[in-house]
Amino acid sequence: MTGDNQGFDHLLGLSLEQPLPDEQPGHQQHAADGEEHSEYARRRDLRAERRRQSAKRRKALTAILVTVLVIGVGGFFVMQYTGDVLGLFKARNSSAAAISDYPGPGSGSVEVSVNQGDTGEDIATSLKKAGVIATRQAYLTEAKATPESATIQPGTYALKKQMRAADALIVLVDPANRLDYVLTIPEGWTVAEVSSKVEAVLGVTSEDVTAALEDTAATGLPKKAANKYEGWLSPGQYVFPRDIKVTAVFSEMVTRTVTALDTLKVAKAERQTVLTKASILQREVNPDNFGKVARVIENRIATDMALGMDTTVAYGAGKDVMELTQSDFDDEDNPYNTYQHTGLPPGPIANPSVEAIKAVLDPEAGNWVYFVTVNLDTGETKFTDSFTEFQEYVAEYRAWKEKYYTPTPSADSDS
Repeated sequence: MTGDNQGFDHLLGLSLEQPLPDEQPGHQQHAADGEEHSEYARRRDLRAERRRQSAKRRKALTAILVTVLVIGVGGFFVMQYTGDVLGLFKARNSSAAAISDYPGPGSGSVEVSVNQGDTGEDIATSLKKAGVIATRQAYLTEAKATPESATIQPGTYALKKQMRAADALIVLVDPANRLDYVLTIPEGWTVAEVSSKVEAVLGVTSEDVTAALEDTAATGLPKKAANKYEGWLSPGQYVFPRDIKVTAVFSEMVTRTVTALDTLKVAKAERQTVLTKASILQREVNPDNFGKVARVIENRIATDMALGMDTTVAYGAGKDVMELTQSDFDDEDNPYNTYQHTGLPPGPIANPSVEAIKAVLDPEAGNWVYFVTVNLDTGETKFTDSFTEFQEYVAEYRAWKEKYYTPTPSADSDS
């Protein structure tokens, strides 16, 4: 036997050299020669069987050892590979976390537009695409913690690339940082007032504005307006890019008015009339009295009674209401003088709000034919169908005017 075989036999607790029980010292053999030969053969076969069994055990043990070795080595490499993968994953996560927000202050310049109706999510996406912020979440976290983020105005803003999200938000919440032309038209302004504002904001001349208004095809002014924009320039805030054309400015205003009339389902044939009535409401009283004045207009027209509106007279005379004189009220040559002419004036006298338009379409119920604003500071207005009460309200207004109103140098103090 080799040393290796002896090692395996020892490991299995066996030894091929171990004597058989009948080979112990002191044993006496008394068998005949034939019996000795037979016994020798039996022993030889027994030893051969033991060798075969030992060989099987060695093979089994070798297979076990090989399996253990394979599993051990394989497990080592699996653990090593897994560790490498997990380490790489952690490294990537650590890297992502490190750039969740840029340190700032940023560099270069990029313009980002905030459109009408954009949400915080939309703004975050625009900033991320422009390379201003590292992640959308960085901006959304800052916006959530900053109440002013809800006041961000539409427009185009100049920012830097790779800014801190907080710094980008600081720029956006300040309307003064917009690069666009921002045009705000108050309710009740006239075309003349709107035109002056366009000139001032866009830095164009009155000739530029006049030329734009004459191009009704470009501005989209409806034919029913008879080339007059009064009433058709929707009040509100507008944001225009720096390369905007003057015609496009007025086109946007007209479009908003047309859209509002479409939404309210005002027939095209009635639109000029509706805007005329709405403009009177806008100039005469505060919004809380729109519905009642709309009813007064309907009641007077129904009885062919002169409207008698100071605001229409002032519009035709080119004056402020408080500057009107008796001669203005007596002037029959003024087509907007609703004291001298019955029915509606030739057209709108201002650009009305949507609220005024709605009031014209749905006047309050009542039999009023007179109204007087007795306090110009508070806008308190009284309504009646009695001429006597009307006279009392006029006296009340005159008393307020005498006590509180200070005319401007150009005003006629005797009016």
